[in-house]
Amino acid sequence: MNGDWIWCDGEFLEAGCFTLSPRDRGLTIGLGVFETMLALDGKPAFFQKHISRLERGCLVVAPGFLKSIRQSGAAIRQAADELLQRNGHGSGRARVRLSLTAGEGAPDRTDATSPGRMWIMTAKAPEPPDSLTVAVCPWTRNPGSALAGIKSASWAENAVALDWARGRGADEPLFLTPDGRVCECATSNIFLVRDGEIATPSLQAGCLPGIGRSVVLDLCHEQGITCEECDITTADLRAADGIFLTSALRGVVPVSSLDGAPMPLAPLATRLREAVREWSRGSF
Repeated sequence: MNGDWIWCDGEFLEAGCFTLSPRDRGLTIGLGVFETMLALDGKPAFFQKHISRLERGCLVVAPGFLKSIRQSGAAIRQAADELLQRNGHGSGRARVRLSLTAGEGAPDRTDATSPGRMWIMTAKAPEPPDSLTVAVCPWTRNPGSALAGIKSASWAENAVALDWARGRGADEPLFLTPDGRVCECATSNIFLVRDGEIATPSLQAGCLPGIGRSVVLDLCHEQGITCEECDITTADLRAADGIFLTSALRGVVPVSSLDGAPMPLAPLATRLREAVREWSRGSF
């Protein structure tokens, strides 16, 4: 089998048996959070980093879930491991998605009148590409948004931007802030390389605290590589020795062009790409 089973609220179900209330606010207004994890040979990588970020998201959109998430981390991990085996993803690369809805309740409140749902799905994951292309998109990120830095189920903004980018021959759209600072891409964080050092937008720009981003920051600290979290402009990107993107599923991927202009490949990006791959296998 390949993706025929899901885990939902403590039970393994055939995917076709999954149900969701039509009044669940995860469905009606996107009030929910999710995590997408890389699994290698049947084991989710950086699992605790994902759970910690899920908890931070719950504080904002579904605070009633927070206690159960904190008490159920081991059970969720066990469920993910078993689900990967059930769905034939015990070897190679796989994608694990953990989703959580806020349940029924008033659309102007985050508390619930009925329990939300939590479920896990798995699917095969392709090998990461050798490089990606990026285009600056016409929409901005609001650093002051209530959902800034939250991996929210309200994901339509990213889907629209991805469709825009791919219609123009790019793999990823790059969001700026209203005042022109670089923020993030739709599915990844962005870094630049200059003079043997790296820099990435600070979380004050409104970007997601990505798991890949966190791993790179940890690696830089461990290996003595200078990494600055700071304000970055598109001019900084264009003048860089290289740009790379990070995400949980793809790790580190160099950017080969920005708005159609070729970008150089920095050896430091290649070094970090290999280091993240190696560290991922030891993160279980």
